[in-house]
Amino acid sequence: MKSIQSDYENILHEMASEFREVALDLERFPNKISEYLNLEGVKGLSRLMVPEKYNDSPLTINKQKIYGVNLLERVIALEILAYGDVGVLLASPGPSLSGQVIMDLGNDEQQERYYSTILKDDRWTFFAMSEPTKGSDASNIKTNLSKKGDYYVLNGEKKYIGNGTRGKIGVVFVKSSDGPLGISSILMKSNKKGFNALPLETLGLKAAGLSHLHFNEVVIEPKDLLGSHLSPTRRGLWGAIQTFNRMRPGVAALGLGIAQATLDYILDNRSNYTLDENKVIEQYKDDIKMVRALIRTAAVQLEKDPSNGYMASMAKIKAIELVEGITEYALYLFAPHALLTHPFLNKWFRDARGLEFMEGTSNIQKLNVFQSYYNGKISYV
Repeated sequence: MKSIQSDYENILHEMASEFREVALDLERFPNKISEYLNLEGVKGLSRLMVPEKYNDSPLTINKQKIYGVNLLERVIALEILAYGDVGVLLASPGPSLSGQVIMDLGNDEQQERYYSTILKDDRWTFFAMSEPTKGSDASNIKTNLSKKGDYYVLNGEKKYIGNGTRGKIGVVFVKSSDGPLGISSILMKSNKKGFNALPLETLGLKAAGLSHLHFNEVVIEPKDLLGSHLSPTRRGLWGAIQTFNRMRPGVAALGLGIAQATLDYILDNRSNYTLDENKVIEQYKDDIKMVRALIRTAAVQLEKDPSNGYMASMAKIKAIELVEGITEYALYLFAPHALLTHPFLNKWFRDARGLEFMEGTSNIQKLNVFQSYYNGKISYV
């Protein structure tokens, strides 16, 4: 198993090196991702998280097929590819976050429809949760789904949605009634009448295609409601929280990848350090090892029980603290003109701040940890 994991990581590092080569070009011209669809990493991401039933060409290492459905496989891939460049990673077509919802809540017909759509050619997907005034607070969604006769009507808006203008199919979280059981999700294509997506200008994660989605009287058919075959509790807020728990280690892994890239850049481009600087760098080396172990442990635990999200929250807290700290420290080491003369440090500094808002801010994660402590799931924090 260790040999397979080592080979897996080596292959991913080869893909990551391709990402690094095109990172700054894609930073300037985000829509040029369409010119890089033949990169091995981009092609690999298009099938990462596609289950065996629908995936006829997964990554194969020593005759073992890797689908990226397992959380540990996924966080390893996301860390290493983010080491190459998180922008290229987030701009690439594939299941991404919406794929986890489809795996958790989609019935056979919906999964068939979703995966056949994205595998037909290079199709981007979107995951629409965050709202302009509510962020990613799943319990306070305002986008409304109302029943009209034999169909439903969707009205509302979502903001900061990755690949929102590129996505052909995705998942939208909606409010259909009051209370936690009134939170649900739908599978929809972007070609529906009343759907509109506008690109957003951002300082970081420019290639991710963050967008503002508007829904105006969009007709939704009953077959598009996710989780109808499940109990109300599993498809409501509780089901959404379990899905988010599974996603969170991946976001932490993105931060870890940038942190490792920054550390390696420092070591490759500076040779003389003061005693204090050397102590800080050695501490960052230890922190990276600790956060990596925390993320991978969280992934293994969530694979067993997706309701135990506290360790994933701790992993994201630590990963964001780490990546924000080391990217800022790197600019200090190469000051005073580092933002101008070291474009990767400039980019990583900005990208790291964008990760803070993915899958819940650090304050939200701290609240999750406290609630687990208060409820007796953990004995210390």
